[in-house]
Amino acid sequence: MQITRASAQHFVGFRYRKWPNARIPPQGLWSHHAEGKCKTPSMLRYSARMLPLVIRASLSRKKSLVSRLPRRVLLSESDFNMHMNQASYARVAEFGRTDWVFRSGLLARLWKSRCKPIVAEQRLVYRRELKPGQRYVIDTRATGFDGRLLKVDSVLRVEDRVHAVVYAKLITIGPDGVLGVDDARELTSAFVTDPLRVEDWRVAES
Repeated sequence: MQITRASAQHFVGFRYRKWPNARIPPQGLWSHHAEGKCKTPSMLRYSARMLPLVIRASLSRKKSLVSRLPRRVLLSESDFNMHMNQASYARVAEFGRTDWVFRSGLLARLWKSRCKPIVAEQRLVYRRELKPGQRYVIDTRATGFDGRLLKVDSVLRVEDRVHAVVYAKLITIGPDGVLGVDDARELTSAFVTDPLRVEDWRVAES
């Protein structure tokens, strides 16, 4: 829905000088505006959450094809049912993938080739709830390919009990666009390992 400049200023508090019939920016692009000044962008908040994780993973001397990231359910990730909100599972899975790309060495390999991994597809399966304050581990690993897409699984587990699984497929972008099947697999196949063995929603390996 298009709006006038005055309406945009009223709702967003941002002066659209170049767009007389501008649309309201997507929610979350900027935080609340006061007196026409943009406060902390969501990009900075995202970076603040990711930075400690990236530093720890980058400084780790032990490289591994599997990331096991311990976390605790935050109150901000929970809803009125007093368990982790379904949208938060996708967010924490990104934390697990970020730890994995650094810890496995995949990101360093891609950067040398001026490439980057992008999530092209994602599917979530919920099994058990996670309550506020509950500790859990995100087990993240690449498990194979679907054409040129690299399949990355993130299993949220409490001890041997699986609470949710996030299945993601990453596409590799190079300087000239999306890499083909052969080029993508040549860059990433060394980082693929066996999937986590799960039987009846319980981990069947250590």
